[in-house]
Amino acid sequence: MKSLLAATLVAAVSTANAAAARARAKAVPSEQLCVGTAHQENGNWYCQSVRGIVYENVGKNWEYGVVTGMNEANGEMYWAPHAYSGPLAPFNEPMAFHFRGPIALKQFAVYLPNSHRGGLEKRGETADVTSSPKEDAGHPPHESQHSHGHLPRHTARLEDSKKKQEKRGANWASAVIDGVPQSWIHGEIWASAVIDGIPQSWINNYFGPGGAAPTPAPAPAAAPWVPEPEPEPEPEPEPAYWAPEPTPRTPEPDYAPDYQADVAPQPTEAPEAPWGEERLSLPSSSSSRAPRVEGDFARTGYYNADTQQNEGLVFLANYGGQSSGVWSPTFGNTLSYISADGLGGAAMPQTLAATIVPSGKEFAIMSNEPCDQSCGYIRPGSVAYKGFDGADKMFLLEFSMPHQWDATDFQKDVPAIWMLNAKIPYTAQYQFNCHPDCGEFDVFEVLDHFGEKAKTTFHARPGQAGGDSNFLQRPVDGTLKLAVIFDSASSTVTVKILDHDVEFPTSLSVDEIESLRLDEHGSSNLAYSSFNLW
Repeated sequence: MKSLLAATLVAAVSTANAAAARARAKAVPSEQLCVGTAHQENGNWYCQSVRGIVYENVGKNWEYGVVTGMNEANGEMYWAPHAYSGPLAPFNEPMAFHFRGPIALKQFAVYLPNSHRGGLEKRGETADVTSSPKEDAGHPPHESQHSHGHLPRHTARLEDSKKKQEKRGANWASAVIDGVPQSWIHGEIWASAVIDGIPQSWINNYFGPGGAAPTPAPAPAAAPWVPEPEPEPEPEPEPAYWAPEPTPRTPEPDYAPDYQADVAPQPTEAPEAPWGEERLSLPSSSSSRAPRVEGDFARTGYYNADTQQNEGLVFLANYGGQSSGVWSPTFGNTLSYISADGLGGAAMPQTLAATIVPSGKEFAIMSNEPCDQSCGYIRPGSVAYKGFDGADKMFLLEFSMPHQWDATDFQKDVPAIWMLNAKIPYTAQYQFNCHPDCGEFDVFEVLDHFGEKAKTTFHARPGQAGGDSNFLQRPVDGTLKLAVIFDSASSTVTVKILDHDVEFPTSLSVDEIESLRLDEHGSSNLAYSSFNLW
């Protein structure tokens, strides 16, 4: 197989020529590219068309909250704190790829270091999931999570999201409490009291006075792995411990208004934990860098639309209740398998056909390794697979985004590719999740109806978020090849347009990936932008 870089790199070059190539390829600071070119279109800021963007100083050590329970009867949700750290955190956690039409995905490949493969060698499938009689109730568009105003050197303002998060399933603990064996995720706070003369113990997830007494919801079929649901307690007096007041959860508007905000001040120490007096022991708030990965990167997942080759990947969507997954009036649709045409749910895993997924339709790609306790809390009945884990990972994509001039959906021809922390779709992709604190990266998102400029943006806690106002050109008449490279040693994430003859081989050397990351090849005369998140 021809090397990934064979068409764009000369195998033997002099040291002087190599140095000159590096000098020519050096990324230009974003603000420099925006001098004299910054302009607004429909409330969004744009500067120049570029061939790539490298985000520097990605990641910090901090904390966020995520769902640990969902009460279908009364809509209550339970949360717990989670500290994150390490290179690129929290984007070093398992991530899922998401797509919105109009888009024709031609190829998709995942590359992980050989040392990271571990359990990826063997893949499995989930058990069948009994369908719900409910049809797809729809869901808010991707934009409702956030908006993009991007002024040069400014970050997008983020919502003040929920302030709690689950511990990983690997940290389960067990004990005998009041003579009864109990198991729980390590880090949950237990409370005890004597009520009506009877000793009681429970997880401290009280969220203030609730509504009417809950009625049991029908139990959905099990996903590959789902935590045992907690029994509903009998009504009790208010426990004598602190708990936050419940936060009303109202649907967000279909389109959030565009706005801008100055960069949030950087904390010099760990912020006050929002879960009461208990605080997590957090590492330093600065990001950390890792040694350079050694050895090759293996292709652990690959999809080819033309040949229908699918290795190590699963296609999902928010069609819970259509043949797989579940739907409820309280929390809406879970993840489900998606039909080959990309238009609805399916009972079993399907490989996406060589098709154009139309405007407004969305789908996701994860590894085909079924979830276990390491995934954390999963809404009961959801189809759930593991995301793409690790601080060092690379994705190669080939796709087109042709215009759909007759689009009648609300979004009307605004295709997008983005990555979410996999915990987000495990509960509900919109509203009921840890977004934005646990991390979203918009890889290639068109913001304007029928627009041809695609933006990149990080969404996380303040100080970890932002987006370049330089843009990538939407491929409307042919396909575009794109690399997304997470590099822990440099604390960077790079999005790079590739030459059309680049192939997606079964393995890549570190030097080849480093060459891509440093932009040491490429025939485009467009600039290569550098954006510092701090």
